[in-house]
Amino acid sequence: MSKITLDVKNDNLDTVLLILENLKDGLVENIQVDKNVSKYKPTYQPPKNKVIKEGEAQSGKYINPATFKKRMSKVK
Repeated sequence: MSKITLDVKNDNLDTVLLILENLKDGLVENIQVDKNVSKYKPTYQPPKNKVIKEGEAQSGKYINPATFKKRMSKVK
């Protein structure tokens, strides 16, 4: 197994770690960060394999057209 050592400024650490973590699975076996560096915050990972059913209430910025029409008819 080969080993690569990178010297990265603290300002760029989050960006470099994000790039390394998003590489294809199996390419990088282990990522280590020196303990004298501030703690790295992992990025948000949404739940995988979530199926959204048609009748389920949506939570987000956009709503479906039927809900929008109902909401608009209530306003008038």
